[in-house]
Amino acid sequence: MKKNKIIVIAIIVAVVIICLVSIKYLPFWSTIISTATAVAGFFAGWYAKKWYDQNRKEE
Repeated sequence: MKKNKIIVIAIIVAVVIICLVSIKYLPFWSTIISTATAVAGFFAGWYAKKWYDQNRKEE
């Protein structure tokens, strides 16, 4: 495995573990709101990077 692939897998595993722990110890609505905010932030960042890559002027 390449080093980058191992790092991505480790990040995904860490996020899943954090989500499971937060579901266990936080109230239900707090968990739903924080998960929805994280997902929305991920997609907003992904869309912003995609837009930036398409519209930036290379010198």
